[in-house]
Amino acid sequence: MIKPLLLEYKDFKQVTKPSRLYLMPLGGCGTFGMNMTCYIIDRKMIIVDAGSNFAEPWMVGVSFVIPNPNHWVFQKFDLLAYIITHAHEDHIGALPYFLKKRKSAIYASPWTVETIQRRFFEHNLDCPITPVEPGGTVTLEPFSVKFLKVGHSIPDACSLLIRAAGNTIFHSGDFKFDSKDGSPPPSLQSLKDESIDIALCDSTNADKDGFCPPEDSVGEAFRNIIKSTNKNVFITSFSSNLFRFTLIGEICKSLGKTLYVSGRSIRNNFILARRMNLIQDTYFSDDAEASAKTSNSVILISGCQGEYRSALARLANDEHRFFRIKKGDLVLFSSRAIPGNEKNIVEIINKLKRLKAKVLTGKDAPGIHVSGHAFGGEIETLAKHLKANYFIPIHGGFGHLLANQERHKGQKTLLIENGDLIEYDSKLAKINGTLKFDHAYIDELSSIPLAKSEVLEKIQIAKKGVATLSGVVSPEQRQWIRGPSLQFIGLPQDDAFLAKLTKGLTNALREEKKGNRADPDFLIKKLKALWESEVEIFVGKRPVFKAEIWLI
Repeated sequence: MIKPLLLEYKDFKQVTKPSRLYLMPLGGCGTFGMNMTCYIIDRKMIIVDAGSNFAEPWMVGVSFVIPNPNHWVFQKFDLLAYIITHAHEDHIGALPYFLKKRKSAIYASPWTVETIQRRFFEHNLDCPITPVEPGGTVTLEPFSVKFLKVGHSIPDACSLLIRAAGNTIFHSGDFKFDSKDGSPPPSLQSLKDESIDIALCDSTNADKDGFCPPEDSVGEAFRNIIKSTNKNVFITSFSSNLFRFTLIGEICKSLGKTLYVSGRSIRNNFILARRMNLIQDTYFSDDAEASAKTSNSVILISGCQGEYRSALARLANDEHRFFRIKKGDLVLFSSRAIPGNEKNIVEIINKLKRLKAKVLTGKDAPGIHVSGHAFGGEIETLAKHLKANYFIPIHGGFGHLLANQERHKGQKTLLIENGDLIEYDSKLAKINGTLKFDHAYIDELSSIPLAKSEVLEKIQIAKKGVATLSGVVSPEQRQWIRGPSLQFIGLPQDDAFLAKLTKGLTNALREEKKGNRADPDFLIKKLKALWESEVEIFVGKRPVFKAEIWLI
């Protein structure tokens, strides 16, 4: 079925009905990351999550991508609140940019609140956030939202139970059961007697059978590796995985090994955990300089996705302030590669091996990493437990959404993608059209959002180079008062050619008859045409042309 496009706000008003529940994903459905879902009733809206996504290789000078905060969707409704399920960047990374455009209340679990506040400090934002303990409920008429504690690779991750217009919606967020017997956590077991109309479920690992191993299952593999070597062991993982880091800290303490930390985000998470009484020990030594003198330590180091400015990248480039790879040192990648980052990770690994390190990934030593997302077995168990009227896959590429849908044969499902407007009424869920929606691209240097056209212009400049022409012309005198000034950027530099072209532009003016100012625009066009054609012939391609010619 071809979905109609809702191009304008007026189209949206025509197809929506009063007191009806609508939901619309603007990220995370059909693409990894950038998770964001809008819930709308009678022009009142709550937004669940506001995430970012890693930039793709073609996005020159872009650090990450977010939904476009300038879109009318975020301006035309009474925005009651942002509801955040957990503190990973693909769920909170866009929040500062949205707050700058549209402030509203923010509700999140305590760990998530602390993490968001750190981001706000970096953006010089002062926006209050209301912490909600797992199990707590927020009432925002006509919505109420209950936070349900679930397992994930970060503290205080929550699913949501949303009640609105007589309907009950389960929004999973990112989750896993994290149990040895495959049973749901108590918070989800409590939903057994609920009448769920729609269940939206994470699809990240829907293509994997069975149950995701619990987080503490990595302990044995780490203990065996750390115990069996007298070399330094560098361990890189997602900086938010406090559970794994504290587990490694406990192992080091029991083995009498010193644990160091390299990476501000990991260190800050340990400090925050101590302040929130989530751990009773700092687990790591602050004496970083001493680490260079030992060969029998464990170092937690950030940069598992190959980020070029990370501590791991500096280690691989032999530029780290304190640490150096010595022959036989171990580097363990306790993480998965986020799609799009594979090339950067392979490059880092090759550099580490060049320094004589032994590198182990989850493929080499499967026990050193477990996912934070439910496998197919958990998804099927959850669906049977909830008995929802409709089951809707979210969070994943299209293939993951499809794999999730195929696990629920005999149950009513709806396959949706970013921008789809879903209407629910009288036990029927349907797609009422698709919104034309775009993204904003965060500039790597300024952190200012760019439009796609601006990113494409950067790409053209990078591929083709830039030729500039500037100067001041007198149409009456038929001469250059200043200039012509020519500059090549990213193009062959040839002084002889530039001198020849400058002379040609000067002669082109002299050849015109002097006198009145007739048709100065024609004169400018002639100069630009001559300049562009000569440059294109010289460099063998058409670069990006920029011209500024003033008339006096």
